[in-house]
Parts: sequence; C-alpha cells; structure tokens
Amino acid sequence: MKRETRIAVAFLLLLNLLVAPLSATLLGAGVGVDPTGVVLVGVLADMAVGNLIDVRAQLGITTQNMGGLMLLGGAVLAHQAFPPFDPYLGGGIGLALTSGFSTGFTVEGLMGTRVALFAPVAAFVELRYIVRISEIGLTAGPLFAAGLLLSL
Repeated sequence: MKRETRIAVAFLLLLNLLVAPLSATLLGAGVGVDPTGVVLVGVLADMAVGNLIDVRAQLGITTQNMGGLMLLGGAVLAHQAFPPFDPYLGGGIGLALTSGFSTGFTVEGLMGTRVALFAPVAAFVELRYIVRISEIGLTAGPLFAAGLLLSL
C-alpha cells in the first residue's frame, strides 16, 4: 500500500474514532475559491459537543487539473448564536493529498457565520486560512467559501 494511502486510511480511522460518539447536527456542501482561482468543492459535517463548541469533519476536492488535490480535515469551532446568525471561529488540522505530486499536512484557521434561511436549511460563509506542510515545502493562503447546511 502506498504511503499516501496508508496516511489517508489512518487519518480517516482516527477521525471516525473521534467523531463517531457524537451525532451530526449539520450536514452541508459548499464551494470555495482561493486568490489564484483554484475552486474547491466540499462536503462537511458539524457535530455539537456543547452549547458553544462544534467539531467539524470536512472533505474538499479541486475541480481543476491539479493532480487531484484533496483536503481532508477536522476542526473545532467556537460559536455563539444571535438568531438568525451563528458566527464561529476555529482551527483545525488535516491532510492534503495529491496524486503524483506530494502529500502534506494542513493547519488552518477559520471564521465565518451560519445564517438560518428556513427550517431546516441554513447558509454559511467563511474564510479559511490554510497552511500546507509537504515534501515540496510550505504553502499558505486564504480560501473563501460558501454553501448550504441541512439541520438534522
């Protein structure tokens, strides 16, 4: 088994062990774009840990021909609802996988807000700043994202 595959499988197992006891409260999909024009399409699940803390698992894949860049990560979000807004701030870690190029780890900070549209649908808008540490060096930059969430 290739090194990248082993890392991805290990990360998925660890992520599953961490979030399996929790129940997803929000499932969503979104689109993000960075300043260079790279588009990232993703899915996410937010799980409530307490009144003010959520845990997020997310997966994003680029739509351009970049060797299959995929971001797989988890984050912890602190939030405080002011209906219909629910602003949040958080940080996370993950993996960046590319076929043929390199595998790397990511560290990210994010901030955004969820906006209740109508039950059970909400929208989200966020800014993620992602730092990627890989075999080819350190890369960093913002990702602007938006999407829809379904409350379960």
